[in-house]
This record gives sequence, structure tokens and C-alpha cells, in this order.
Amino acid sequence: MSSANIADHPRRPAPIMRHLVELKNVWNPIGEERTIQLNASPDAAESVRAGRMTMQTVMQGETMLKTIDPLLNADVLYALRAMGHGDRLVICDTNFPADAIARQTVFGELLRIDNVSAARAVQAVLSVLPLDTFVDDAAVRMEVVGELHEVPPVQQEVQAVIDRAEGKSWPLVGVERHAFYEKAKAAYCVIATGEHRFYGCFIFSKGVIAPGAS
Repeated sequence: MSSANIADHPRRPAPIMRHLVELKNVWNPIGEERTIQLNASPDAAESVRAGRMTMQTVMQGETMLKTIDPLLNADVLYALRAMGHGDRLVICDTNFPADAIARQTVFGELLRIDNVSAARAVQAVLSVLPLDTFVDDAAVRMEVVGELHEVPPVQQEVQAVIDRAEGKSWPLVGVERHAFYEKAKAAYCVIATGEHRFYGCFIFSKGVIAPGAS
């Protein structure tokens, strides 16, 4: 791990401990019995198992901040706030080597926004993250191998989210797959999503918020 890794920074607060707990055969809010994975504290997970708390109540407990998208968990918010102008973040699909690459980033740990599409995760991130207006590649997509100009539906969806967030057309810049991996390694952090479609991988560069701007 690089000496510049944020995990080695002497002033970094102790990591926010999160536990990925597998809960089998939990009755979910829409009445389907299934195996789920839930990001929760050990106490909350035990409360669900013991019947003292429903899964829906636990999930509602993650949405207790005004105007903050409920998908932005504490770990993701910490990273987004810690990033500076020009720092880049990766939002990737389930096929991306997310953990291996995340270990080489500044943050050094994989972040997650599980069980949602790439577009939904991007929507959440861009609700608080300004894009960099100083560079031409503030929004990057992984190119389709052998079809450099093809833009698959998953990337079209993210393009629409970017344009809505910025209030104007902001075209994604295509980057060859292996070059994309190298850019990702130099990023500040990696956020894995539940996107199962191929080429649901993007890199965004953080911009600035002017003094007095809301």
C-alpha cells in the first residue's frame, strides 16, 4: 500500500466500522422472502434476527439527514467530503476488479453503494459532488472493447443523469479498458454498485464550489 494512502495518515479518524451481515430468509418490506445482504451494525443485525426490529426500520435508520440522498452512507460521505479539487472517484459495476484497484487508491478501501444501478449511484454522488470544469475529462466512461464509439444503455442512463445534475449537456469521455484501469488506480476512491450490466464503469473528477454558493 502506498505511503500516501489515506489509511496511513496520522490525523485520519478511526475508520467508521461497518459490517456486511448476511441475513437469510428475512421478510422484506414488499413481502418477498429471500436472502439479502444488509449493511448494518452488529446490534441492528441481531435485532432483526431476534425479531425486535424489521429490516425496513433498519434501512430507514440510514436516511436521517435532510437533503442527503439516502444511498450516501457514512463511509461514502466521508470520502466525498475528504476529496479535493481534481481528485477522482470511480463508480463501477459488479464485474470491475473493484477491491484490488481500491487497495491502490488514496483511500485504500473499497466503498459500496449496493443493490442499485450505476445510474442511481451516480445520481446520489452527483447530488453533492460538483464536477470539475477545469478539465475536459471530468466524466469518463469505459469504452466497449472493439466498439469504441458504441454507448451501451447503461452508459446512456448515466449520461442522462449527468446532464440533469449539471443542467446542461456534459458528454462522457470514452477511455480504453486498460487505460481506464490505470486511471482508476490513481483515483481517490472506488465505489462499487450493484450494476450487473457490462461497462457500467465511470470516473468523475471533483470540481469546486465557489464561496457563498449553495
